[in-house]
Amino acid sequence: MDTLNQGNAYGANWIPGECDVSIRPGWFYHAHEDEKVKKPEDIFQLYLKSVGRGANLLLNVPPDRRGRIHPNDSAALEGFAQIREKAFFRELKLGKGIPTEVNAIVLQEDISKGQRVESFVIELVDDKGQLHKIMGTTIGRKRIMTFPVIKAKTVKVRVLSSRGKAILKPHKIYRIEDRLVIPE
Repeated sequence: MDTLNQGNAYGANWIPGECDVSIRPGWFYHAHEDEKVKKPEDIFQLYLKSVGRGANLLLNVPPDRRGRIHPNDSAALEGFAQIREKAFFRELKLGKGIPTEVNAIVLQEDISKGQRVESFVIELVDDKGQLHKIMGTTIGRKRIMTFPVIKAKTVKVRVLSSRGKAILKPHKIYRIEDRLVIPE
């Protein structure tokens, strides 16, 4: 088993995943890369693929030769913050049989007793009564699942397998911009 890159689910210690990436093509500042800074949408995708899968996102933002953050880097970070805040600003509530467009769900475990969920399914019933199932593996500290828009009337999260009793926090559902969705 490749424990360095894959981990060991039955190991004695838990170590959070880590996503180290630079906002630029390399780790250090180079003026010729000022136009190659990651776009806010690309940073948001990194956020979904790291924080949204239970890891820590360590985003390298190298200072320029003056010791300051270049305006292009600052603009990208501010743009990312705006996208993230807009995407997760308004939590949606389903109920009373009123169909609501959704395409993202945030799941979290209470990890004070450890990460327990090994697999789960999100079940959404749409406005035509059709059941949509979205399968997932671990949840951990945070899992952000995105999917094509479903006009949902109900949503249910079922744990399929876990180590011990799974302790889930209440899930949150959202409708984020289609261009930001990464189907699982």
